[in-house]
Amino acid sequence: KEKEKEKEKEKESMAHIKSTSTTWSGVFEEEKYTKEGSGIAGEGEITQVRFHSVSCSRDVRRYVAVVISLSFCHQRVYDKHGLEEKPRLHGLSALRKDWKGFVPKEKNDPIPLQSDALLSLIGANGKAIPVEFHKSDHLHPTVADSFEFWGEANATKSLNLEKGDKVHFSTRGDSHFLEHINRDKQGQFGKFNASEQEVLGGWATKLNQVGEMHAGKPLDCDKNEGVDSDEW
Repeated sequence: KEKEKEKEKEKESMAHIKSTSTTWSGVFEEEKYTKEGSGIAGEGEITQVRFHSVSCSRDVRRYVAVVISLSFCHQRVYDKHGLEEKPRLHGLSALRKDWKGFVPKEKNDPIPLQSDALLSLIGANGKAIPVEFHKSDHLHPTVADSFEFWGEANATKSLNLEKGDKVHFSTRGDSHFLEHINRDKQGQFGKFNASEQEVLGGWATKLNQVGEMHAGKPLDCDKNEGVDSDEW
């Protein structure tokens, strides 16, 4: 019964969502627009949700389009092995507090992207989303810090995203196509990072204390005959 109620609620919420569409000339290949750049990540508040479909000569691609008023965004960074390097938590906290004025100071601090820079990355001809995808006059720069992102319908629809939801998201390459999006329940993004910082800060203090205690003293492994310390 609970599952049936949830399905009914989902149908009701979907019934009120606007639908738009784009007719694509030729074959639409999303991958062409997601292979360039490392992508972006950010947080913000949803101001609009709608369904959007792209019809081409081959098939129809369906998306959940969300307009997000950004709180901040930054570049995604990868190491030489292609693994994503998550931003330093203290740096991310500072970016969250002062997106416009944040300057990276430490290794692994997030690299901020201001809205004009983001527009040039994922937009075209001064528009926050290229007009061949969708025409909108209600995005940056007309509405400051407002950008539109698309998530695959099958993966995103079940989240039941709504206007007013605070979300964290990342994109596939430097594009408006989402790789993931999560709802921030009761402001947990900031709280989660703050608690992590306290734990990490506590460990850092203890490690520094241990380092001071043993400064200049030989390690136990150095006392073992016939074994070099670099073998441990």
